Amino acid sequence: MSTVKIARSNSASRSLAYAEKRATERSAYNCDSENIKDTQAEMQNVREIFDKTDKTQAHTVIQTFSPEESRHLTPQQVNQMGYELAEKIAPGHQVAIYTHTDKAHLHNHLVINAVNFENGKKYHHNNDFARIKKFNDEIAKNHNLEIIKPKKQFEKRTSAEIQMQKRNIPSWKDEIRKQVDKVMQNRSVSSYSQFKELLKENGINVKDRGKNVTYELLDTNYRVRGSKLGSSYERNTIKSALDSRQVSQSKATVKNLPQLSNRNRLATRQDELRKKTIKNLHDKKLNGKLGLDSSIKFNKFKSPMPIQNITPINFTIPVKIITKIIEKTIKLNI
Repeated sequence: MSTVKIARSNSASRSLAYAEKRATERSAYNCDSENIKDTQAEMQNVREIFDKTDKTQAHTVIQTFSPEESRHLTPQQVNQMGYELAEKIAPGHQVAIYTHTDKAHLHNHLVINAVNFENGKKYHHNNDFARIKKFNDEIAKNHNLEIIKPKKQFEKRTSAEIQMQKRNIPSWKDEIRKQVDKVMQNRSVSSYSQFKELLKENGINVKDRGKNVTYELLDTNYRVRGSKLGSSYERNTIKSALDSRQVSQSKATVKNLPQLSNRNRLATRQDELRKKTIKNLHDKKLNGKLGLDSSIKFNKFKSPMPIQNITPINFTIPVKIITKIIEKTIKLNI
């Protein structure tokens, strides 16, 4: 069976260095895989072009295979499944895939550049687990691997509750279940805080205790953990359902908003880069003609990495246009 974990990182370089250090197999989607410095530079170039270098720089996915299945898989096969997952979950993003074999369970580290190199949009991490798990299950199925079946949700009842149910005698735990079900059936509730507020209005106080949740009937001493009522009433189950609902509502809102053209956005960005390049060429020409002020002192600098390893930014300006611009600039200055 194959499982996935997701996280985000404020340093893409650090995530790449950690994953690359113990890797026995490497590949990359939309970027260089041979040299980690090239990979880091390429990802950084994209973030700088779209001016999105702060906060989250990368997202990481750990794709793990069970020890039983790992014994029958090669590092190359595991890496291939990591590459397939990268293609499905992050089109338009640069992804480095590193396979680790230092444990009984082989696993991949996927490092996703946060900025899409095609449209400049950021990869959104929130509530992405269900989508990634779905794709991961599809890949596992295609490779004849076991798929983890979701745990069935159910109500948990004591023998006393069962006897009361047979006699049609309501219990205080049933009252809590009833109110929780009522709130969860309200599709306008999309956050855990709303869930707690509405339950309080209906006479039930919700207290978080570590990873668990406790329900307490107000004005009584009756309280019970969600796990005692059944998996449907556990905090993780409820939060997952509310998070999914919130994502659905957010997508519906976005669909109703006017969409900016990706082509226009890219054209504007490229136009800014062209103007900056032309200005730099013009300034250099002026300095060459008028001479530099001898009083100005220039400090030497040392590149943080070999110049040949720094990937140049790929401007999509035809050579003929650049030539014409330089010729016009020269004529203006003569």
